[in-house]
Amino acid sequence: MQMNQFTGAVSAIPKIVNQYMDQPMNEAYKVAVQIQSNRLRDEAQRENEEFLKTVDENMQKIIKEQVKEQVKFHYRSGYDGPGPLATLESSSET
Repeated sequence: MQMNQFTGAVSAIPKIVNQYMDQPMNEAYKVAVQIQSNRLRDEAQRENEEFLKTVDENMQKIIKEQVKEQVKFHYRSGYDGPGPLATLESSSET
């Protein structure tokens, strides 16, 4: 009976050692995955911010060009109504 207990205990040693060694490895994997996830999230956020900045700059350019065109049109036509900014503001309120 004692021999079977001893044999069982000895045969359990590799399993115990593997569990002991696997735990730090699992923690290391979790940390590595978290670090990589953070890097990817930060990179995606930077790219998104850059994209939004580009969109904003392009929208400002388009609006400036539209205002210039309206000013030219009103100047050439001698139109004496509300200025282009009033027109632009009233259309943005709707």
